[in-house]
Amino acid sequence: MVMAECHGQIQELVDTFNTLGWQQLLHGRLSILMIKIQHAYNKRRRRKKRLAIQTWTTRVIHKLWEVIITQWDAHNAVIHPMQDSPEMKEKAWKAL
Repeated sequence: MVMAECHGQIQELVDTFNTLGWQQLLHGRLSILMIKIQHAYNKRRRRKKRLAIQTWTTRVIHKLWEVIITQWDAHNAVIHPMQDSPEMKEKAWKAL
C-alpha cells in the first residue's frame, strides 16, 4: 500500500471514530473500515503464517476488554479500597 493511501485510510478511520465516538472502540465495537485495513495488511504480509482476520478481531476485542477491566479495577481500588480483593478480581476476569 502506498503511504499516501495508508495515511488516507487511517485518517478516514479516525474520522469514523470521531463520528461514532471513541467509547465505541473501548467497548470492543470495531469499525468495518478498521477490519478492512487490517485484512489488507494481512494480505500484503509475506509470512507463511498470517493471522485470520476473525482471529485478529477477536484478539483485539479481548485485549480492549482486558484494558477496560484493568482500568475499572484501578478506579474501584481508589473509590472502594476494601473491595479490591483477589476474589473480586478473579470474578471480573471470569466474566470475560
